[in-house]
Amino acid sequence: MEVLALERYRLQGLLGIGAQYEVYAAIDSETDAPVVLKRPWGQSLRGGQYRSVDELSVRLIEIHRRFGETVPHISHLIGYVEPARHGHYFGDALPQAYYVLVEERARGVPLVADLKDKFRGIPIGLGQNLFALYPLVPRMTAGAVPILLQLLDVEEAFTASHCLVMDLRPQNVFFDPCQGTITVIDIGAFVDGDTARQRHQPVDLHDCLVELCKFYLAPQIPPSHAQSYREPFGMGPALGFTRELERMMQSCHQLAAGPLQEAAIAILDRIKRRDYGAVEPFRQDVQRYFALVDERNRQLKELPHLVDAWRQSLAMLYDKYWRKFLFDPETDLLHYQ
Repeated sequence: MEVLALERYRLQGLLGIGAQYEVYAAIDSETDAPVVLKRPWGQSLRGGQYRSVDELSVRLIEIHRRFGETVPHISHLIGYVEPARHGHYFGDALPQAYYVLVEERARGVPLVADLKDKFRGIPIGLGQNLFALYPLVPRMTAGAVPILLQLLDVEEAFTASHCLVMDLRPQNVFFDPCQGTITVIDIGAFVDGDTARQRHQPVDLHDCLVELCKFYLAPQIPPSHAQSYREPFGMGPALGFTRELERMMQSCHQLAAGPLQEAAIAILDRIKRRDYGAVEPFRQDVQRYFALVDERNRQLKELPHLVDAWRQSLAMLYDKYWRKFLFDPETDLLHYQ
């Protein structure tokens, strides 16, 4: 990782606004590689409330230095631009000095796109529903790994170093349909083991797992209408560890009795009892769960109709909105034909 000159990067435009940063697409003039530039919100800069974001930038620089290339499926930090007045580069007159982070640009589409775009009619939940929750049409290439299992690889890499990543929600995850792989674009909610235990309400791996279940486990029958794929799944106010589990268990109790219902409830119950000592036992339970979901889906009489709805939803990714990402539906969706 190195200190970089901002002028090295040709700015292409704003990609979106996250919880702390504005995210811009750019091209490295030396390598022609696509990158993203992250700077504090313009609004927080104008209001003088960006210091906490700069502190987060310093923390992220330290995290990436610590882990280097050892964590899979994350957007690695290439380097950073020292605090200075960068208003001339971004086309505004903001006088504040702040860090700019330069990261690898994720390929594919976000599992959940920018919430503000929902009010422009964009189906922001397509990625999550099509590829994470209801992958009714698997990739034709053998060896595809479910998105949740790839996320567990990320979590396992951190827990091996006695750390936790607390925010792997779908807004922070891109999926590349061409390769069948994910990229986590934000690991800012990072907690080392000592800090996790010293919190007023101590957290451990199970707090991470309950969030993963909230966003990535949906044992219900897949949607029968394409419009149902538009909305993101699991959103809403954070309820806390116990109430989130109770809500998910109540939903599972509404399923038809059988092995799938039992498997889903058993996973949630083990999390509630904080009975998973590591990622691997959870991964094994999730793999059995996915096998049961596939078996249930194959036996559904309405499966052809459900697949039609899935394909109609997939067609929404051909909209020009999704082409602002490193994604070409004409080629990247060939594996799902």
